[in-house]
Formats: sequence, C-alpha cells, structure tokens
Amino acid sequence: MKHFNFSFTRFLYKWRFVIALFLAISILLLQGCGKVTEEIKEDLYKKYFEENVLNRDFKVSLATDNG
Repeated sequence: MKHFNFSFTRFLYKWRFVIALFLAISILLLQGCGKVTEEIKEDLYKKYFEENVLNRDFKVSLATDNG
C-alpha cells in the first residue's frame, strides 16, 4: 500500500500543471455550454409574454403601494 501511495503522490506532483490546466479548460467549456439553454429559455418567455399578456384585457383586483 505504501508503494501505491508513494507512486500516486509522485504522479500528482509530476503532472500537477497538466491536471490543473485540464480542469481549467473543462470548467471553461462547461460554462460555455450553459449559455445555449439560457437563450432558448429567454425566447420561450418572450413568446409566452407576447402571446398571452400583450394586447389582452385583464382586471386588477388588488393594487397596493408599500413604498
């Protein structure tokens, strides 16, 4: 078990820059993928608002000013 622990530690020290670089690149790529879904959601919200809220009559049953 000591030999495995020593070799693993030596591996981490030897390749720590490559491991850190890989993690940084993967984080940047994963953040870039999230932007695509946000744009789709925004378009759906705009479409819903245009179809169901604009140019419609609605009643306000309670309006308060708390300011």
